[in-house]
Amino acid sequence: MKTAGLMVLFLLLIFSCKRNTVGVPTSTDKISALTDKFTYSAKDTIHLVVSNKTEKDISLFYRCGKFLEMYYQKRTDKNHWSDTLMFDYMTLRCPTFERILAHGQVTESSLGAYLFKTKGTFRLIIPYNIPEEAKGGTLTSNSFEIK
Repeated sequence: MKTAGLMVLFLLLIFSCKRNTVGVPTSTDKISALTDKFTYSAKDTIHLVVSNKTEKDISLFYRCGKFLEMYYQKRTDKNHWSDTLMFDYMTLRCPTFERILAHGQVTESSLGAYLFKTKGTFRLIIPYNIPEEAKGGTLTSNSFEIK
């Protein structure tokens, strides 16, 4: 009986504790990447807004100084996403430029829905760095559909 009670207490402690999340913020709290709509046709332009609500500057990267470096995932079923996939422009052999997004600032980027080359539900994956801490991460946008 004591063993069962101790086991229940142990499980409650394990599952009720929060991890220490100090450090790199996630896309759901301090840094966000949101599209302007949830449904697009192949002829539409997707407008992405990246917002930095942290206390620190972040770096975003631009292929050829023009195209925001980002990847995407396609929903494979209700609860699963594909491996991270690359847009064709990410294979361009040209310099990648770093741009600072100051704390409290937003930036916009656009891409054609035709770049996905198929219909389905997608989300964007955007790498970033926090230069001050020499840390980085990835932002995950909201999901959206291309019909």
